[in-house]
Amino acid sequence: MDEEVIVLGAGIAGLSAAYELVKRGIKPTVIEARQHLGGLTAAGYVGGVRLDLGAESYALRSAALNNLCAELGLEVKNPQEKSWIWKGGAAAPIAQGVWGIPSSWKDPAFEMLTAAEYAVARKDLELASDIGADAKTFGELVRTRLGAAVLEKMVAPVAGGVHTADPEILALSAIAPGIVPALRAEGSLIAAVRRLRPENTPILGQPVGGMHQVAFMLAKQIEKFGGKIRRGLIATDVLHDKNGFSILVAKSAGTRAKPRPVRGSEEVITAPKLLIAVDGVSALELLRKISPLDIPAAWKVPQGAKIAGVTLIIKDPALDAAPRGSGALIEPSEVAVKGRVVEAKALTHYSVKWPWAADALAKVHGGSTHAIRLSYGRSTQQLPYPAVREAFLDAQAVLDCEIAAENLLDARIVSWGASLSPQTPTHRKNLECLTEQLAQIPELAATGAWIAGTGLGAVVTHAVKTGAEFA
Repeated sequence: MDEEVIVLGAGIAGLSAAYELVKRGIKPTVIEARQHLGGLTAAGYVGGVRLDLGAESYALRSAALNNLCAELGLEVKNPQEKSWIWKGGAAAPIAQGVWGIPSSWKDPAFEMLTAAEYAVARKDLELASDIGADAKTFGELVRTRLGAAVLEKMVAPVAGGVHTADPEILALSAIAPGIVPALRAEGSLIAAVRRLRPENTPILGQPVGGMHQVAFMLAKQIEKFGGKIRRGLIATDVLHDKNGFSILVAKSAGTRAKPRPVRGSEEVITAPKLLIAVDGVSALELLRKISPLDIPAAWKVPQGAKIAGVTLIIKDPALDAAPRGSGALIEPSEVAVKGRVVEAKALTHYSVKWPWAADALAKVHGGSTHAIRLSYGRSTQQLPYPAVREAFLDAQAVLDCEIAAENLLDARIVSWGASLSPQTPTHRKNLECLTEQLAQIPELAATGAWIAGTGLGAVVTHAVKTGAEFA
């Protein structure tokens, strides 16, 4: 028997789109290759507490996610303490603004520049408003208006760290929409950022209990209103004809980063409509099988670095003072700190940033129990899979604390593979062509980070719009 709609992928994009369908009386069947839902918003138990293992916050400018959290009854809180950029033992606060660009010339983040570099940045005030407005990449805009030092020292650690790609290849329109019109209106890039992000305005938010609560509540609502979610099935082929779609699926095995089909477990699921919300590489493989789509064979979805995360649960009063606030983005450095060259690209003091986690850990282990998350995987290097010991030593270096090994209560490592697709200008151009073709096939749609761009706000906004239009 035909399903009403098949949604391939139960990441945050697939679940958001499916939720829009059930709100409109449509009962989708969601197919997910993994056993967990939410994609990069997945969670797991560490130290007896369920914590985010992937994305742990979203940009509050996302009206779609704000509305979604409100509909799902989730209370959203802002992060506590400030965050830093750390390099070789030295730390400076991250600018309050857009991807490392400050919204004020008084921002302490400018202190990491030399006097000469700051003077170059101040030329932004003298440049005509059209200088840099034709930039294709985010890096080009920053370099043109504020100089190479601001790009290297202040912006690359933030924009590059979040998107796992060099800002010089990130399409400006994809990661900072609205900044060029603001530049033309204000005449200065710093003023443009201030227009978009007024000073002392909260930028990030998280539902109390973790970002994974969004996926959990979406799945609950989808099933409550008659939708189905089938886990552990991976789509391997698709046939499109006048009757709709026939999807060949199989039970999946393998790793979280790379699920694979199990031979002999195949079945066919049919439906008149198909919404594809899997990763870009898998999506293109399926879309190329669908007539009359004509996708160039040369188009390959750009792949970011392979990324992994390590969560440490540490009981130590030395961490109560939050020596790095809510955390730090880590610039590459060959300088050894506490006898170690730090390989992590970011550290989050999760239990300081989100107090609910500190309360939950205290209930299990008592006071002074902390959750520390470290992220690995840069666009410029391929690192081996991180070990708990390496992460523990990196944490000590960045936090500038001596922590006894016996104070490490628990740890968990998660590998995500190359999960983020850098939004390059060429990729954006290819997506424009794909969007035009999909518009000619009303029974087919696609969404996901590879289309919408990196960041939960962008992903959910695109998915909600896609689901609403597909209903």
